Amino acid sequence: MRKKLLFIYALLFFASFFIFYFFYLTENVEKFNSQIEKNIERNLSIDWGPKEPKLFAEGYSADISNLSLNFGKFIIEIPAHDKSHILNLAERLVFDECNFKINLIFLLLDLYCKKLTTKHENSIFDPNTEILYSNNFYFDNDIFQRLFSRFRFFDLKFHFDEVLINNVLTQNINGELEFHNAENATLTIDDQFIEFFNRSEGLEIQYQNQIFFFLNQNFFQHFWN
Repeated sequence: MRKKLLFIYALLFFASFFIFYFFYLTENVEKFNSQIEKNIERNLSIDWGPKEPKLFAEGYSADISNLSLNFGKFIIEIPAHDKSHILNLAERLVFDECNFKINLIFLLLDLYCKKLTTKHENSIFDPNTEILYSNNFYFDNDIFQRLFSRFRFFDLKFHFDEVLINNVLTQNINGELEFHNAENATLTIDDQFIEFFNRSEGLEIQYQNQIFFFLNQNFFQHFWN
């Protein structure tokens, strides 16, 4: 009987808390939206260091009532690294007319954009081995760790109406990125499945029964020099 009463009291407490939170949020939604937009503006103005990506945004707004952000344009500029660093594959990503939403029920980050535009350099792989090793770019293992720290609790689901890469247009791209642990992630794009492994030697990519490998800097310099 006592356990039943405790359960009822706990249920009433949580119900009252969520009702109070709902009305408090409803009454202060504009205030919260304004605060979030100020935080975005402040973070965009911070110089995070010469090796960190620079972020630019235009026409952004927040909607705390459905946990979403809207961007007219969002730009990621990747700073120049050593010539063979893997981040030199792409220098600039431009996202047009985007909605970014947090889904707490399914632990999803949901990104929708009308258009993604970028250019990339081609990675040259050695064709003489069973595993295709890149011989013009190396991998920095810290990249995987930093991405894992940001996405460890949420999967990233995305949709682009248009993707323009090196002036080649592809339409209606759907995908999902999931980090399973600090060493393994999977990327699904439409019906294509790609698996990533953060090895001590570098980044291993498995795609369509083929293995691609970006060696880390030490192995890369020893392997190709």
